[in-house]
Amino acid sequence: MKRLKVHSAVIPGGCTGFVQAPDVCWNKPFKDVYTKCYDEWLESGKQDFTAGGNPKAAPLEEIFRWVIRAWDSLSPSLIRDSFKACGLTNNLDQSEDDQILVFKEGKCCAGKLDDFSKMMQDRTADDNDQFSAH
Repeated sequence: MKRLKVHSAVIPGGCTGFVQAPDVCWNKPFKDVYTKCYDEWLESGKQDFTAGGNPKAAPLEEIFRWVIRAWDSLSPSLIRDSFKACGLTNNLDQSEDDQILVFKEGKCCAGKLDDFSKMMQDRTADDNDQFSAH
């Protein structure tokens, strides 16, 4: 992995919600638009009903349009920045660590950025020692 410049991470149980970019940053706005499309479809009266009088699911083509509309509503910068907010694509020199969402005021690790930076420096030093020993 080192030769390919791939860096691994172990995500402790219960913490995946902090590092999954969609969950952290853009699932809600995506689902809001999708739900709005669904609600508009329901209100339009375009849905078909079963023999028992229950509404049928929307046609797949309609659902695909909603997904496309919801996806198109998300800005490319939101998607790109979501990976930085989760600490997934930040510079390895720690210059972007302040963009990691969990370290922001009011979040679970507020005030812990310095501890994180120290841990990462120690890990980098250990990795370099291990790499040079081989």
